[in-house]
Amino acid sequence: MALWVFLYHFFMPRDLPVLRDGSVGVDCFFILSGFILSHVYAGSFQSFNREELLQFFRARFARIYPVHFAVLIVTIAAVIWIPDAIVARNPGSFSWKTLPAHFLLVNNWGIVRPGWNIPSWSLSTEWLGYLFFPLLMPRVSRWCSGRSGLFNALMAGVCLLPLAAVGIFHGPEYLTWKDRAGLIRFVTEFTAGIFLYQAYVAGFKLRREIAYAVLLLSFGLLVLNVDFRIWGIFGSALLVITCATDEGPVTWLMETDTALWLGEISYSLYMAHWLALQVFGSGLPGLAACSIGTLLLHRYVEVPGRSLGKQWASGSLRRLNSIEVKA
Repeated sequence: MALWVFLYHFFMPRDLPVLRDGSVGVDCFFILSGFILSHVYAGSFQSFNREELLQFFRARFARIYPVHFAVLIVTIAAVIWIPDAIVARNPGSFSWKTLPAHFLLVNNWGIVRPGWNIPSWSLSTEWLGYLFFPLLMPRVSRWCSGRSGLFNALMAGVCLLPLAAVGIFHGPEYLTWKDRAGLIRFVTEFTAGIFLYQAYVAGFKLRREIAYAVLLLSFGLLVLNVDFRIWGIFGSALLVITCATDEGPVTWLMETDTALWLGEISYSLYMAHWLALQVFGSGLPGLAACSIGTLLLHRYVEVPGRSLGKQWASGSLRRLNSIEVKA
């Protein structure tokens, strides 16, 4: 998904088929995020537990913040030392008054307009989702318990309907929402991902012929340069549940070494690409800068941050277990 977003920005002026709708990659990420978090923390947060919450927030903070912080520092340095290369292209995006909100990752909560490193707008909404996830996920889980997988999958679709309605009645361009409206985009898709996981747990599985036919239709719309953003919301949900339940070519493709490696570096790619393209442009220098920046960011910031998160989480878990033993 991050690669799709990168190519969308890299080739944006050219309006190429498939690539021009790369913003759908963010929609897929939001849905996938709700699904994966529900899987990882299934059975958690059934009652208030301070240590359990601390374990969750520490792990999520260590997962996303080090990379965000590193890119923001480099962006500040670029604004100070080479303003002509970046500020002139993005007037109004580098207000010093909004910088604290970006450091705190509240830059897309309706307090300020997103700026500085633009991709962090989605990270800000994701952070807000983390704050509400321990409240939302167990309630959705209990409500879906005992219901059919089909019903839970349909509820995921219902969550996406308001967003689709906006695209139908106001135009697909509204589906690339950032700013305050980006919260609506995130909440609907993140919640849909939680419901999709409940459908998966309940045994929901589309017939392979139907799933593949719809996915091929989706790809055909992209190739034909038909505006994909409305269809892409539901196509993203279908892709997530198909990857989770299918054991055919789609799953095989997602489990290749190349796909796994791209998934491994995807977060660093997503966070680094915008600044690299702003400074070096959409050509070979920009591509080289993005590639080098992604690899350095992943190796020296993201991976150590993950290790820190695991250490924090395991420390909280040991304390939690000791408390339960004493009890």
